[in-house]
Amino acid sequence: MAEKKASISGRVVETKEGKIKGTVDQATEKK
Repeated sequence: MAEKKASISGRVVETKEGKIKGTVDQATEKK
């Protein structure tokens, strides 16, 4: 259970970071 939780948490963090990076890239392109 703990391992699965850590794996899911890691995926969530990666998704959040990916969304932030994607948003920053879009903002940079607009400029």
